[in-house]
Amino acid sequence: MATLDIVDELLDQFGRTWQQLRDAIIKTPAGEWRRGKDAMIPARLAYHVVRTADIYATHRGYEEHKPHRRYRLDWEGPVEALPERDEVFTFVNECEAMVREWLITLGDEGLMEAETQYAWTGTRRLGRALYLLRHNQWHIAEINTLLRERGFEAGAW
Repeated sequence: MATLDIVDELLDQFGRTWQQLRDAIIKTPAGEWRRGKDAMIPARLAYHVVRTADIYATHRGYEEHKPHRRYRLDWEGPVEALPERDEVFTFVNECEAMVREWLITLGDEGLMEAETQYAWTGTRRLGRALYLLRHNQWHIAEINTLLRERGFEAGAW
């Protein structure tokens, strides 16, 4: 049976980021969801987090996974086309389950195998998991910064 010591720690940390994202979504007023400039729009950032998880938390390579993606909208496309808050909230729950399944399937041993699909994330699959974790944290922090700058309560740390 695969050991899951590293996986358990990653799941705990990912779980915290998913909860932070949920909280930021809840605290973003409806009128602020699509407001902003360029990439700095809560709807765009939140959707980008889940879309990126869908891309990286897979056993397939980038091109091979394209037809299997759950979230196909261009996160940089028209802001009006981006999903509503409740939809993205549901996507967060789906991504949490997807990442959990991916990590548990890999196990600690699989995390230590060479990264052959996303070389820019590190030399091992663990690097890809950590890259995705950092990605989540970065963009969730951007949403919380937007909330604070606009005078709203940010999501909880």
